[in-house]
Amino acid sequence: MRYPIADLFHMMPGTDDDKRRHLAISGGAYGAMRLHGLTLDQAERYAERAGLHPYEVWPLMRDDVIAATCEPPPVRVVHALVTCLSCGRPLEFGDTKVDSTGRSGRVEAVCRVGHRNVMRVELEVA
Repeated sequence: MRYPIADLFHMMPGTDDDKRRHLAISGGAYGAMRLHGLTLDQAERYAERAGLHPYEVWPLMRDDVIAATCEPPPVRVVHALVTCLSCGRPLEFGDTKVDSTGRSGRVEAVCRVGHRNVMRVELEVA
């Protein structure tokens, strides 16, 4: 994620040249920052130099940081032979998608006849 330097400059007093000098940003670097935005590290560093908290300048940064650090762990479905509730034939899981919240979830599987079965499962985090 990139953060617009214009958002930081908007919150600082003075001219753009004064702001660049205060933040110790050269003219060439400033042009690149205007074009491409700031990385997370740059945004945090420059906001702090300006005396601001980065989340004040870029409120959505908090969500980006949470999303990057709190991705759910990979889930492995462990199952034994499970039969169809309608016909008793074995279920085929294939590429099973688990709709989960926490340590349990729902799995949909189909038997060879085509009956759809939805079941609750306990998840084992790999």
